[in-house]
Amino acid sequence: MRLWERAPLRFRRYLVYRREGGWPPLALGPSVTVERLERGLPPGLPEEVRADGRVYPLARTLEGYLALGHPGVVLRVEGRYAGHLFLRPPGTPPPPHLPWGFLPEPLPWAYGAFVRPEYRGRGLIRHALVALGRGWEEVYAEVRPENLPARRSLEALGFRPVGWLEVLILGVPKVRWWRFARFRAAREGAP
Repeated sequence: MRLWERAPLRFRRYLVYRREGGWPPLALGPSVTVERLERGLPPGLPEEVRADGRVYPLARTLEGYLALGHPGVVLRVEGRYAGHLFLRPPGTPPPPHLPWGFLPEPLPWAYGAFVRPEYRGRGLIRHALVALGRGWEEVYAEVRPENLPARRSLEALGFRPVGWLEVLILGVPKVRWWRFARFRAAREGAP
C-alpha cells in the first residue's frame, strides 16, 4: 500500500459507466458456475481470502451486502470460490463504501466486483454481470480509471462511460471512514 493510501485524508476518482438494453447470451465453460445470492451465503465459502497482499473478510463482507437487500452472485471455478459481484437495486441503501444521494436514481448499480488473482483474465466478471443484470434495462457501475481489465470487461458488455465519481475519504483512527462522493456527468461524450 502506497503512503498516500494510508493517509487519513485522500481523494479517489472513479469512471462511471452506464449500460442500456438487453443482455447478450454468455455460455459458461464446463468448469464455471454462477450462484445467485439473495438471502444467505452458500456453503463452502472461505471466511477470508488473501489477494493483492491483503486479507479480505469475505463472509462478513458478503453478509453485509445481503443485509442491505442487495442481490449478488458468487463465481466458482471447478467448485472452488473464484469471486463475486453485487447489485444495488433502486430504493435500497447504498453499498458501505458510498454515501446516499450521489447515485443516479432510480437505476441499479453493480459494485463489489472481486476475482481471486489465480482466476483473473478469464472473463468471470462478464458472466457475473450478465447473470446479475438480467431483468434490468439500465445498470451503472464504477471503476478506477487505471483498472484496464475491469474497464475492458464493462465495455465488452456494452457499458459506456458517462461521467466521474469523485470520492473524498477521511479516515480517523477508531472511527468509521467518512466519505463524501459527487457524481459529475461527462460533457459531450466520454469523460
